[in-house]
This record gives sequence, structure tokens and C-alpha cells, in this order.
Amino acid sequence: MNKVKLGELIRTKINSLDPRRAPDEEFALCSISAYDEGIPEILKGKEIGSSKKVLLNGDVVISRIVPHIRRVWVVPNIEDKRVLGSGEWIVFNSEKVDSNYLRSFLLSDTFHRKFMQTVKGVGGSLLRADPKQTANIQIPLPPLSIQKKIAEVLDKADAIRKRSRQILAKYDQLAQSVFLEMFGDPVKNEKGWKLLSLSDFGSFKNGLNYNKDDEGVEIRCLGVSDFKSNYNISDIEQLSMIKLSDQPSKEYLLKDGDLVFVRSNGNKDLVGRCVSIYPGTYRVSFSGFCIRFRIEREGLLTTYLSQLFRNMNFKAQMLNGGRGANIQNINQKILSTLNLPVPSIALQNQFASIIEQIEKQKAQTRLELDRAEELYQSLLQRAFKGELEFVQETLETIS
Repeated sequence: MNKVKLGELIRTKINSLDPRRAPDEEFALCSISAYDEGIPEILKGKEIGSSKKVLLNGDVVISRIVPHIRRVWVVPNIEDKRVLGSGEWIVFNSEKVDSNYLRSFLLSDTFHRKFMQTVKGVGGSLLRADPKQTANIQIPLPPLSIQKKIAEVLDKADAIRKRSRQILAKYDQLAQSVFLEMFGDPVKNEKGWKLLSLSDFGSFKNGLNYNKDDEGVEIRCLGVSDFKSNYNISDIEQLSMIKLSDQPSKEYLLKDGDLVFVRSNGNKDLVGRCVSIYPGTYRVSFSGFCIRFRIEREGLLTTYLSQLFRNMNFKAQMLNGGRGANIQNINQKILSTLNLPVPSIALQNQFASIIEQIEKQKAQTRLELDRAEELYQSLLQRAFKGELEFVQETLETIS
């Protein structure tokens, strides 16, 4: 199969536009955060703070910022609106390649490993992939008709993954619906629960700062990249391994039922997000960009607390106390001064039993998602190796 360098597919002539010069015009903004929502933001020029790239229908863009999170978008056609994009996108467009085929390649494990080798920066939101090195990565490029067939089967396999993710999201919505029915809006507190603080029930600890070049003790570490959703961290073995110069003290090791918050990140949507964790016998630490809260006194359950912080109104109240111009952040003081509605432990236990049943259903859906992911990645590898007969057979199987 013919191979070319990605540099041959990069669109080099890209116009920039300052949308503030057209303050009342509506634009479709393909921002990094909009990608996570799945659709561009529709904003007036005066609401967009700086010059942006002008994107074309069919452009394929990949985020070079925080590159370990795979963000690849085929720019949609938005009727009657000019489409703008963040300067953090690397933009591809060529007659040689089908847009959906290219998107699938840029999402593949094969490409992602090479992409991560181009990364520069000191960590977190400052990490960026290097477009010049990315341009040297090779992509298999069969004839366009074959590319379209490959894209078709991969899209069908991707649809299976999306269905599983949608089901997981519905389970999360169900959990919040149950929460609101049993406890009411936690900010309005219509049911008159006693208001206390987290400090009344336990203690906080900021996470572990470590040097990337440390050698010696290897340990699992819960980092910001693990907060992709508000799910519990269920697969401890998938957490990243880090090396420390010495054994971490016990205060930096997580225990079952601990709640961990993102305290600082360039992506403001992640700030304040929390996960509950049950490491069991695994030794797990947590990043310096996180805060750990540990319940040490009776009267509060992790299950209730984790759902409380997933409530959008309560999270907004928490973030109102955050500080930071470019990087919003929370801290122990903000968390400890929140007015926390605390229902009876009996009602919390009843709620926990319901959530346990929901979590069992979610676990089954995650297994189905894992199988769909495995199928998708297998198809990616075999398609880009040129095993087109296998791809066609799979297309017929899952059609």
C-alpha cells in the first residue's frame, strides 16, 4: 500500500480572522472545548476573544494541545455561517485523502503513539505536539475508493462505541434524577437539610508533585487525564505508572472511598470534577493538580458526596469561589467553606443501594464498550495494514 507523509496533506494556506471586527455576525466556533460537546459553538464575533483560523467544510483538525486526549474533528458544513477554529488545531485537507479515512487514522493507536513522541512542554495543559514532527509521520494511502470503504466500516464500528457511551451517559442522568428526587436541589435546599462543611467530616490533602525524570519506586498515579468523566475510577490497572525517587508517605496513598478533585487545569471544564476511587490492595497516589478528600467521621457517605459534586448547580456554586485568570482553580479553603446539605445517614444508605444497582448496569455496559473499542482498534490496525478483504467481510457482518 502506498504511504505518504502527513505533511503532504496539511493545509498550509489558512486565513486568520479577528471576529471582533464583525461583532454582530454569528460564527460557528470549533474550539477545543466544543469538540467535547460534539458540535461547534454558535457565537457572535464580539463574544470571541481573539483571532481564529478560518476552517473549510471537510477540513480534518487534530488538537496539538493536551495531546494525550484524542481530539480529531471533520469540520462540518454550517449553513450561512463562517466556521472558525482554535489556533491549537493542526489542519489537514487534500484531494488525495477522504476526510473520514484520515480522521480514523488520526484516532488510531498506531498514529497516537507516534504523535505523542512529538510532544514538547513541561506537563499538563502546557504539553503540545509539534506540527513539524507530525508532518513526518506516514499514513497508508490506498485509492480514494478504498479509503471510502475503509471509512465506512470504521464508522459503523464507531457507531457501536457511541451507543455504549450514550447508554452510560443515560445511567449517569438516571443517577442524578434519583438524587434530585430524594434530596432536592442542593443549592436551594428546599428539603431543609442541615448545612455542614466537608471539614466536619474529614480531611483534605493536595496531591503529589514529582519530577518526570525521577527513578526508583514505581507507583500508580491518578492524574487529571483520568477525569474524562464523572464515573468512579473502576479500572485501577489502567492508571498511569510514575517513578519516584523514594517511597511516598502514607498521606499520599489513596484509600477506598476517597474522593479526588481536579484543583487546577488549563481546561476549565475539568476544574472541580471529582471521582471516587476504591484502590483495594493497589498502591495509588494522586497528582499535584488534584485534592483528595477523605471521610473520617460518621454521617456522610462517599456515594452521596460524589453525586452531590456531580450536580451542576452545586458545582457552579463551588466554582464561584475559584480564582485564576487563565487557569481557574479551586483549593482546600473553597471546598471546606461550601455549605453542604447533609441528609440522614439512613436516607443516604437508601440512595447508595439504588446507585449500587445502577453501577452494576454501568459495569456491564462498560464491558460492551470495551469489546466495541477492541473491535474498532483491531479494524483500524488491519485496515491501515492493507487487509482490505477482512475489512469488507467485517462491513458485511456488522451492517
